[in-house]
Amino acid sequence: MGPGAEFLGSNMNTMLNRNATTEFDMNNAELNAEADISSCDTHTHSELLEGNGDAVSSGGVFSALDADALTSSLPPVIDAASWISCDPPQADPVFEELFDLGDKVCIIAGSKMRKSFFTQQMAFHLAAGQDFLDWDNHRIFTVLLVQAEIKPDHYHGRVKRMHQALGKPDIGHRLHILNGRGYATLTVEGVGAVAKNLGAQIIVFDPLYKFATGDENSAQDMKPVLASFDQLARDTGAAVVYVHHDPKGDASERDIRDRGAGSGVLARDYDAAITLTAHRDNPDTAVIHTLLRNHPPRPAFCATWMDGRFVHDLEAAVVTGKGGKYDQAFVEYARTHPGATLKEISVAIGCDPSTASRLKHRLGVA
Repeated sequence: MGPGAEFLGSNMNTMLNRNATTEFDMNNAELNAEADISSCDTHTHSELLEGNGDAVSSGGVFSALDADALTSSLPPVIDAASWISCDPPQADPVFEELFDLGDKVCIIAGSKMRKSFFTQQMAFHLAAGQDFLDWDNHRIFTVLLVQAEIKPDHYHGRVKRMHQALGKPDIGHRLHILNGRGYATLTVEGVGAVAKNLGAQIIVFDPLYKFATGDENSAQDMKPVLASFDQLARDTGAAVVYVHHDPKGDASERDIRDRGAGSGVLARDYDAAITLTAHRDNPDTAVIHTLLRNHPPRPAFCATWMDGRFVHDLEAAVVTGKGGKYDQAFVEYARTHPGATLKEISVAIGCDPSTASRLKHRLGVA
């Protein structure tokens, strides 16, 4: 048993039983934020208010004491002129041009699409410092995978079989599993405390609904868990990955921006989404699309479940559902003709411009 496993075995219950209002160490977060903008000028809110005598005078709306109380938890104000005069910090990529450390990433798929296997395989590749499917990775990461759905003995079997299927990659003591099924005290805050002790750079929650409270169709009910992911990413610097399910029905008929069950606030919150959609012809093949906030669009591709793991299937056509007639042609033409207009693409593949527009949004292609 590795040192990481010993730590979890002896400390998991203690960490998970922390109250849901456990506070993170904000000093580290503040220091990190200051380091990111150390070459640029910033102003505290008190300094800004001191420059505005009307605002802090006894006749103003707020007193200086009120202002301090209201602004003490806010980030510093940045003078845009100072940003223009200096270079931004370099992004810290996880997978090149897909997502970075500190990002929030949602993996979305329907029932029986093997999304948990997909996520577990991704965790293995990150811990081993390996590329995954179509995505390049140039370093090793410490990963905490929190699974709250499968009984520990069954998940143990999954981990062992996946490791074997991948050719027994060297993951050292960098992939940690937290089996949270049955723990009513399992919270994002408690997981954050465990992640800090492990130095985790990637934190995975599978599935999302186990960490949400209330109705997933309600924006108000979903906001707290999404805010806790923000806090977790800010306090640890880690990428936060969560696994979510599609609603019932044919996912291929939905725009990628509308994927995922529940409130639309989910689709507006993440930095990157990875969707798995059933292939039109092969039940063991998933069509992989991405929707990225911080990086250029990437073409869709296929991954086929084979011998206990997903493999990048270069032979499979990128077609989904019953309405995938133009999918492959659209993706291929867009890839080989960057900058082509929808009218040009529609003429080339033989569809009308409105169909081309729907394909663009559904397939997540630029």
